[in-house]
This record gives sequence, C-alpha cells and structure tokens, in this order.
Amino acid sequence: MLNDNVVGYKYVLVVMVSYVMLFMSNFSLAQEQSSENVYISSLASWQKVLTQHVDLQGRINFQAIADDRDDLNQFVNAIETVSPQTHPELFSTSEDVIAYHINAYNALAMSGVLDRKIPKGFNSFFKRASFFKFRKVTIGGKKTNLYDYENKVIRPLNEPRTHFALNCMVKDCPRLPKQAFTPENLEQMLEEASVEFFNKEKHVVLDDDKK
Repeated sequence: MLNDNVVGYKYVLVVMVSYVMLFMSNFSLAQEQSSENVYISSLASWQKVLTQHVDLQGRINFQAIADDRDDLNQFVNAIETVSPQTHPELFSTSEDVIAYHINAYNALAMSGVLDRKIPKGFNSFFKRASFFKFRKVTIGGKKTNLYDYENKVIRPLNEPRTHFALNCMVKDCPRLPKQAFTPENLEQMLEEASVEFFNKEKHVVLDDDKK
C-alpha cells in the first residue's frame, strides 16, 4: 500500500511539473509575441509622427507634436523596454539592429527637445553638454545619454553612413526623412542620405588650388 501511494504521489508530481513547464513555455512565448507586437505597433506610431509633422526639407513641427505626444511617447516607451540586447529574436540581422538604433536615436532626440520646451538651439558648450551628455535616456532597460549612445553603441556597428542619418534636431544636422528606417529600406535610405550630405557645399568644398 505504501509503495502504491509513493508511486501515485510521484505520478501526480510529474504531471504537475509537466503542466508548470508547459505553462511557463506558453507564458514565455506570449511575452515574446507581446514584445514584438508592442515594437511593431510603436514603429507605426513613429512613422505617423514623421508623416504628419516632418516636411520634405526635414523641418519638424515641434509645437504640433508637443500638443499631442501620444505617438512619439508610444515609440519612446517601446524603446525603453525593447532593444536588440533585450529581445535579440526580434533583430536577427544587422539591418534590423541598425534601423532600430537610428530610429531610436532620432526619436529620443526629438523627445528631448520637447522635454526642454523646444529651445531655439544648443548654442553653447553647456547647453550641448546638458542635452547630449547629462540628459538621461533609457534603451532596453539601460540608462545612457545620447552622446554615449551614438559613440559607444551606434558607431561600433561599423556602418559609417549612420553619421548621415542621425538627427540631433538642430539646423545643421542631416535632414530627418519622412520615412522611418526599416531593414528593407535601410540600404537605399543610407545611400541617399550620404549623397545628399556630400552634395551640400557647407559639408564638402573642393579646392583645386590646394588639391
């Protein structure tokens, strides 16, 4: 009788463990799907911001965004929890990773301008340091700043053309496109941004006399 009870208890225990493991597996899968849905829907919100509030010259209607920050906030909130480090399954290619970081940088810079009540510019060392170095942002659960984000995360990706895609929200930055970066359009948009940058005389001047 005792042996039968022991066998029965073991069977029940095995069944309970199996159910727990199945539950945890389903829960983990649901979390992954939820994170993917959150990021995809937030990327659509970022695209909405660009479509509605950025013109073809890259000029941004900050006041209109400030009046209704929901779309921008949705994307920034997603960036705070989802990143290639926290959810590598969502960013399986280098194009996925680079597109994520360009969009994240641009959105965080835009959000920072609104947080600062839309200043006219960062026309002093202290203003620039305050905005780029001392203002904290969160990416995938980790605190950083825009300066370190660009130089310690984005530059090491070994895609030099990101220099022509990151927009720090001031006049002399590269033009902010009306299209969000995606793995599918990344190559074309980086190439176009590079050509556009070098075709402006304020960026590159050929001096034949000095060669």
